[in-house]
This record gives sequence, structure tokens and C-alpha cells, in this order.
Amino acid sequence: MTELHEAAASGDSDHIESLLATGKYDINGPDLEWNSRCPLHWAAIRGHSESIRLLASYGARLDAVTDTGWSAAHFACEQGKILALKALYKSGAPIDLQDNYGDTPQRIAEIYGHHDCIAFISEALIELAEKKRQAEIEAKKEAERQRIAEEKAKQTKFLKQLTEKKEKKVASRWKKGKR
Repeated sequence: MTELHEAAASGDSDHIESLLATGKYDINGPDLEWNSRCPLHWAAIRGHSESIRLLASYGARLDAVTDTGWSAAHFACEQGKILALKALYKSGAPIDLQDNYGDTPQRIAEIYGHHDCIAFISEALIELAEKKRQAEIEAKKEAERQRIAEEKAKQTKFLKQLTEKKEKKVASRWKKGKR
């Protein structure tokens, strides 16, 4: 366990920040003594939401998993650390990853009876599904706008070619003396 892992586990955000400022620590470095847990995992285990936000702002991999496939959300759910779970979600961490055995953070919360975590994940998954649906609608709208713009460009090009042909015919008639 490095000093950065210890600072994350203790929730000492000032110390985390000073350690990261030195450039000597890998923010995503695995703790080889503990199944490759990274500092974000330790912050989640202990429920230090401010440390989670700080690590995320410094570029911690929010989708980092241990040797067993556990994400920080798995640890927060195991310990019933709802504020840590919310901080992870707000930071953009996935809350629905399956571990090596197929268990999601929500399933871990169910096993340990942490009903507030279960309810939060249920609501968050609905929100994520709605965001995904909205993004798909926007992507379809953008594709349609693009298709219309391309069609207009083709029409404009075709009209320009027609106009140029007509102008050439008129110009050639003038040259020949035909009016």
C-alpha cells in the first residue's frame, strides 16, 4: 500500500492533493497486497466522498477494477457508503459493472442489505437509461439534419449546373447571332 493509497483510505484530501502534486504517485496504481485496489477503491471502501471527487478531478480511472472485477461502486455498496456511491455516480463512474462472477454493485448492496444503495442505484439506472434514450433521439435528429443538409447541397449543386448549362446555351446563341 502506497502513501497515496493510505491517504485515500484515511480520507485526507489535503494529503492526497500534495502527494499527487509531487508527480511521484500513480493515481491508478494497484495495491498489490489487496487485489490491485487503487486509491479510488480505498476512498469508496471508507466512504470518503470528498476524496473520491478529488481523485476523479485528478484523472483517476473511474472504471478501474480489482483482480476480482470489483469497481469502486462495488466497494461502496458492500460497505453501505451511500455518499461515496453518489459521489462516484456524479463523477461519472459506472455503477452497473459486473464483477468476475456476474455481480453488480446493486447485487452486492442486496446481499449486504443496504437498501439506500439499492434504491439509489435503481433510480440512477433509470436516469441513465433516459439519458441514453435522449442521446439516441438527439443522434437521430442530428443524422436527419445532416441528411437534409446533404440533400440541399445536392439540389443546390444540381440547380447551379442547370443554370450554368442554360447560360452557356444563351451565350452560344448570342455568339451565333441568334436571339
